Amino acid sequence: MSLNRDVFHVVGRMSVSTEDESDNIDGEGIAFIGGFPDTINGLYSAIQKKGGRINKKGGISTTCIVFGQNPPLNAFNGTLENVKFISVARFYSWLEPQPEIERDDLYKDSSLIEDPSELKKYDADEDYIPTLYGSVFHIAGTLYPFDYHGYPDFVPRSEVYAEIESLGGIVDKENTDKTTCVVFGCKPPRDAFKYSTTGKVKYISYTRFNKWLMEACPVDKDASIFRGKYKPSIDTKLRPYQQHLKEEIFEGWQFYYQLMLQLPTGTGKTVLFSSIIKDLAAVSNTKILIVAHRKELVEQISTWLDRFQVEHGVIISGRKRNLDNSIQVASIQTYTNKANQALMDSFSPDFIIIDEAHHTVAQTYQSLWSKYPKAWKLGVTATPYRLSHDSFRSLYSCLITSPSMKDFISHGYLSDYVYMVDNPNGDMSKAIDDIKQKSNTGDYVISTLLKKLNVDKYVKYAVACYLRYAKDKKGIVYAISVEHGKNLCNAYESVGVSAEFIDSNTPRKEREDIVDRFRRGETKIMVNCNIFSEGFDCPDIEFIQMTRPTYSLSMYMQQVGRGLRPMRDGSKCIILDNAGMFKKFGLPSDSRPWAKHFYGELLLSAKTFLIVQN
Repeated sequence: MSLNRDVFHVVGRMSVSTEDESDNIDGEGIAFIGGFPDTINGLYSAIQKKGGRINKKGGISTTCIVFGQNPPLNAFNGTLENVKFISVARFYSWLEPQPEIERDDLYKDSSLIEDPSELKKYDADEDYIPTLYGSVFHIAGTLYPFDYHGYPDFVPRSEVYAEIESLGGIVDKENTDKTTCVVFGCKPPRDAFKYSTTGKVKYISYTRFNKWLMEACPVDKDASIFRGKYKPSIDTKLRPYQQHLKEEIFEGWQFYYQLMLQLPTGTGKTVLFSSIIKDLAAVSNTKILIVAHRKELVEQISTWLDRFQVEHGVIISGRKRNLDNSIQVASIQTYTNKANQALMDSFSPDFIIIDEAHHTVAQTYQSLWSKYPKAWKLGVTATPYRLSHDSFRSLYSCLITSPSMKDFISHGYLSDYVYMVDNPNGDMSKAIDDIKQKSNTGDYVISTLLKKLNVDKYVKYAVACYLRYAKDKKGIVYAISVEHGKNLCNAYESVGVSAEFIDSNTPRKEREDIVDRFRRGETKIMVNCNIFSEGFDCPDIEFIQMTRPTYSLSMYMQQVGRGLRPMRDGSKCIILDNAGMFKKFGLPSDSRPWAKHFYGELLLSAKTFLIVQN
């Protein structure tokens, strides 16, 4: 029997049990457990609730006759071809476990997708994660809270619509042109996929959607005061994608106080938020705080604000402060220091911009959330990723993502590259593979890396790779530690390649001189320990060499990103992978599900399930 294909006609008297042998015509004695309909109309109603079709008058459309006690003999008329007969006892034992189908007027004129395998052709987007402010939801098909394998309880669409609306989302019950996200359950109508070839609408299974909805961050109703007060200008200094992202951010702030922006290294995060700050500052009495975790980043942001003619103060140790300014750029360590408690109390920002926002899980940043809960916040990062795979949702309501790195390369906004992978059967690769110990953060233990890799053989091997694949080119080498970095630097100098070492403890004036010599080409190689993973802007880096293994996708993407700013002559950057990064993370321009990383464990294991009915 099939609720999809059969048309049921019921004859004879219903019974609450099968003790009467007259009801056991087909020789099966089946006891019923409660809920048995004791009238023909009651059984018809049960069939309809399960989504079956009925024919109360009989006739040629009937495909299955259900008989109870004392059915009329003409019900068994042999002239009814292709009609099956079944006792009510056996029929109900089959019908009762069948899931009920929610009634939907849209189904009346729609052809249902009855075979779950047909859903595969509609390309449900596994990387797509909805947003309550950016999506308009339409729900199609019967919804089950789990992957359906005979599970009888469904969730009414009305309840899901109500839940979306209670969180501030927008629903579309008519499946009109407003729809941007179709949520499909078991047997959705084919009409739900009418936009499948346009790219306008995303499709997501209810199994996965429900997992997201249970954790969805409600729209901040108070944030609506942003609307009408602040507007994005059309800024000719911005590239088209930057202008588009700025408009998305301004739209998002109408719904949420906390947004995170993902934008690859080298594509202009600082330029973008400098333009945003200028637009916000155009509204009088608007206070803005911009924070970063290193002095170099604070100074870089200050330089860009000067270019955008935005007056501001700077709060870092050792520098004179101008606290009368309504815009302040600060080191997060300095700003949140206990000695500056009075400053935090007196300067109450309307907006907070966080550079390299993947660091905001640190307690120093989280104090900003507790201190200024109603400040609009924007965290910008190339990599919304945590080594622990935990979510950023405790800090940010929504993620705005940029085009892919491949798009940026194809349009000339990032440099193309040549990626040189270390021989997986080589000694250095095997030495890295043999390291199993991890720190409490989930990354390699530095002391173990030094013991295994900071040896003469592997230091000289790194230099030999440069001489073979990037000789005479200018670039950055990432070391494990200060000791390892100085060893690499000495090894380069020993073969006549000018190299200098730099780290966070290098005095400011000395650091500036080293970077200036590198920019002028007097120094070919800067060996560093993490200092140039973030915020270093030197457009003519011709090669990147990684000698420090990591399990952190963020560290990997930040390091290779230093070499992907377009070079004046249009040449490709050479990436020397002596740290086994390709095996862990693939190529820099591979597509990455940043939204999943942003949501962390919430969706890390979620898949788009196709509902299969037994």
